[in-house]
Amino acid sequence: YKIVTPNELVVGNHDSLLLFGNDAQQILREVSKSLSSLLLNNNGDLEYLIHDIIVEIDNFQDNIIERPKFVFFKSKNSRRNAFIKKYNGILVYIDKMELLLKLQEVQLIKDSKLLEKMHELMLDSSEKLEKAIAYGKDILLHSEYELLEADPLNDWYIRLSKRINDLEISHTAAIQNQVQLKLMLDNNTQLVDKIISAVSGTIPIWRNQVTMLLGIEKINSNMEIQDTIYQ
Repeated sequence: YKIVTPNELVVGNHDSLLLFGNDAQQILREVSKSLSSLLLNNNGDLEYLIHDIIVEIDNFQDNIIERPKFVFFKSKNSRRNAFIKKYNGILVYIDKMELLLKLQEVQLIKDSKLLEKMHELMLDSSEKLEKAIAYGKDILLHSEYELLEADPLNDWYIRLSKRINDLEISHTAAIQNQVQLKLMLDNNTQLVDKIISAVSGTIPIWRNQVTMLLGIEKINSNMEIQDTIYQ
């Protein structure tokens, strides 16, 4: 009786068939499970967050251009207070969005590290499966010249053929996972770039616009007070 390793085939030994290529398939199962868990936990909040920020910026720009109608029904003080309250609220919203984006960036970087590790494992699994399939086919090929019709090893070779087919299915799944992992990595990279652009460029400009408007309103208020004093 011979003890066999997971990548060793012993003609006529059925235990070797059970173990053959099993280590590569185990890697595939573990990575597929981790990938499924990652996909389930990824609910797309970041895409919605970036979309909401863009909508808020567009609304803000529109409000700068368009003046509210029927403002003459309100006093100057009430209009000024409403203006200050509105844009102070925008500043608070900007700070909140910036913090959320930074938190999302940290999570994306963490996820990307995990995806890179899974991609490496998938490459390893795929390589092991390719070698196992080639090795098994080579043994199967030699059997065609050695077996007679009533040879008792026929059953073993039939099982080997089925095992090779099973490994080929796993190899296809490993390649598909590699493609999916690469797409997810590329998507994470693009999202991180968007976050960096928003945090370092878009949001500071937006905050500066709001601050300038508040400053202009303050100047106008002071000028009105001075005009009242000197009249």
